[in-house]
Amino acid sequence: MLIFKKKQKLNSKGQKKKKKMNFHLGMNLAQCRISETIKNFYDETAVLGLCGLKYQDAVESIDTQIKPQTVFFFFNFIFTTFFNFQKFWKKVK
Repeated sequence: MLIFKKKQKLNSKGQKKKKKMNFHLGMNLAQCRISETIKNFYDETAVLGLCGLKYQDAVESIDTQIKPQTVFFFFNFIFTTFFNFQKFWKKVK
């Protein structure tokens, strides 16, 4: 009876490990497919490679145009909030 329970427990643990291994294998394969897609998207020799490069250039130009504005608004928001909090804190004390 004791041997049967040990065997059953080991079998259960083995099944759990097998499910976990299959999950990790599936995730690994999905990551490989994603990396191949990205590699082919930006590869110049691939059929759609030039589209990927044009897309990358467009995103970089948008980033360079928007970055100064977003930095200004971000710091403006942070400092305004901080100074308002300081005013409020002085009133509370």
